[in-house]
Amino acid sequence: MNKEIKTLPIYSIVIPCYNSAPWLPELIERIIKVMSPRDVEYEVLLVNDCTPNPDTWHVITELSQRYRWVKGVDLQFNVGQFKALLAGLELAKGRFIITMDDDLQHPPEEIPKLIDEMDSHLDMDAIIGAYKTKQHNAMRNGGRLLVNKISERLYGKPKDFNSTAFRIMKRSLVESLLEHKTMKPIMGALILKNTRRLKNVEVEHHPRTQGKSGYSITQLIGSTFDNVIDSSTAPLRFFGGTGIVISAFSALIAIFYVFRWSLGYSTSPGFTTLVLLTTFFGGMILFGIGLVGEYLSRVVIEVSRSPRYVIRETVGEDENEDLHEWKKTLERTGT
Repeated sequence: MNKEIKTLPIYSIVIPCYNSAPWLPELIERIIKVMSPRDVEYEVLLVNDCTPNPDTWHVITELSQRYRWVKGVDLQFNVGQFKALLAGLELAKGRFIITMDDDLQHPPEEIPKLIDEMDSHLDMDAIIGAYKTKQHNAMRNGGRLLVNKISERLYGKPKDFNSTAFRIMKRSLVESLLEHKTMKPIMGALILKNTRRLKNVEVEHHPRTQGKSGYSITQLIGSTFDNVIDSSTAPLRFFGGTGIVISAFSALIAIFYVFRWSLGYSTSPGFTTLVLLTTFFGGMILFGIGLVGEYLSRVVIEVSRSPRYVIRETVGEDENEDLHEWKKTLERTGT
């Protein structure tokens, strides 16, 4: 039993991968340099999100053969960064789980900052990296600012707190995240729903030197929309409130025209006013119906319980190990 407990890693580093074959070896080498001096058991899980080019999975397989602590996970179909991350979290065995991007914009050299801050604040459930300077383009930074404002309004995120994908979390928090079976998980929102014991630590954010972002403008807009729709009914409440205000305004207009009629003024409506009102209310009605339809479609998706991801293959030293056994070990040892 003692031998089994000693082999459990202290840290799991989970990295979703997409079209990152050229720089994955550099990423792993830099992780080795920062983790080896600590002399602790750790693992790196590279989750291939069904990259169209097979080179990414080939490189992950080679790295898992070269290093015993590198595990590879190949997903059967593309699911997006958040679901790929959840796949890695479900397989991670560490007492603490570190998440980061695969594009080297999260420098591995900053990992010790996350670990040291967690060691100094064990009452926290997660330590989140806060960038000194964001190396994204203006549109990406603008989108991040909008998402932060949404998180403040809908999820109660503190105004001085930054939420990024570069983080270290306790296993208890990870287990609670995995309990949420939503089909469109938003990681930052889920973390805020499950704990308020969060702390920032300042880290570097490097510019992308190779490749390009896997997020198109459409995907970024869709991700922002998901932040609102998937975790809140605020848009529906907004339209309900708008309907009340418009109804009250309409009643006041009716009273106004009755008053004018009682004074003998003409009440013939103008053509322009009629067109504008018809267009405005018609647009509002159609938009409201579309919004309700969006919510209903997502309810159907949730009820259908389609798999969030399917693991095609895993590679690594303990790829055939029974996951239930190590989870029982964690429960017995209190880790």
